[in-house]
Amino acid sequence: MSKQHTEEFKKSIVHLYTNGKPEEEITKEYGVSRSSLFRWIRKYREIRLSDDEVLTAEDIRKMQKKIVELEEENLILKKAMAIFTRGDNLE
Repeated sequence: MSKQHTEEFKKSIVHLYTNGKPEEEITKEYGVSRSSLFRWIRKYREIRLSDDEVLTAEDIRKMQKKIVELEEENLILKKAMAIFTRGDNLE
């Protein structure tokens, strides 16, 4: 039976780790597996861009996915534009 931890709990564990608490202490004290700890770190570790701008790995993953979607849409629109403008040259 696996425990379900809240997102807030996971973020607080990552905060402890990024502020210097050793992984061994975290896993023992909070009863989380090492693999869960490092999965949460990959997902919730914050990247400070400026004093008022912070991103998480999850934010970056979402942005990368959105970029791929927008590039696909752009390609479709370029192909459609080529098809429609080709028809204009025939008249």
